[in-house]
Amino acid sequence: MKGSKKYWILALLLALTAAIVFYQFLMELQRRYEPRDLQSVMVATRDIEQNALIGPGDVEVARIPSQYVHGDAVRNKKNVVGKVAINKIAGGEQVLSSRLLGDSRNQGRMAYTVPAGKRAISIAVNEVTGVSGFIQPSDRIDVVVTANIPVSGAGGQEVVRPYTVLALQDLEVLAVGRSFRATPVSEEGAEKKPVESSTLTLAVDPQQALVLTMAAERGDIRLMLRPPGETATPAIPPMDLPKLVNPAVVP
Repeated sequence: MKGSKKYWILALLLALTAAIVFYQFLMELQRRYEPRDLQSVMVATRDIEQNALIGPGDVEVARIPSQYVHGDAVRNKKNVVGKVAINKIAGGEQVLSSRLLGDSRNQGRMAYTVPAGKRAISIAVNEVTGVSGFIQPSDRIDVVVTANIPVSGAGGQEVVRPYTVLALQDLEVLAVGRSFRATPVSEEGAEKKPVESSTLTLAVDPQQALVLTMAAERGDIRLMLRPPGETATPAIPPMDLPKLVNPAVVP
């Protein structure tokens, strides 16, 4: 019985040795015949539709010969996950930076310039309300509104009075007319020339969109161009006619 047990142990050892030798043989074959100039790139694990958000399971690392690596191929997973595909990417296809939102070459659509959490909305302007055409894409503006507001008058009766209010501050200009900046300015300090346009497209949150729409529909809008780097949003009380003719009553 003891001899039989020894044979079983010997057989297991021989089998394990054979498995190790065979594994080393396979590794040697792989090393010998595998191309030496492989590069790691990101490939899609499934079809990724246009405008889809790319998740961790949508891409994986693949090693392919250098001659087959596309010049725009993304090499790092962190540079893909969380990005938006601006074109469909087929399963097994290399993920190219030019097909991801964020590459300066692919921002030719207005939707790709709208900041996260914001919405694009357009308003009508003219030479006076639009600061004589000096507003350019990527500038920031404040919105001043003059509207007739119902208030309680003498004896509790409702009367309508004109008020001017600083309704919105520090809004980003996405487009002037049909012109919008898809890429950063290449020449810093270049002089901005006035652009004649009848509309401005602004980046606003949903609440600001309601304020802007109400102001445009029921009041008169004027825009103020902010200087670069100005981020202050002071609280300024509304202006009415009594305060206009008697500035001393202004807080």
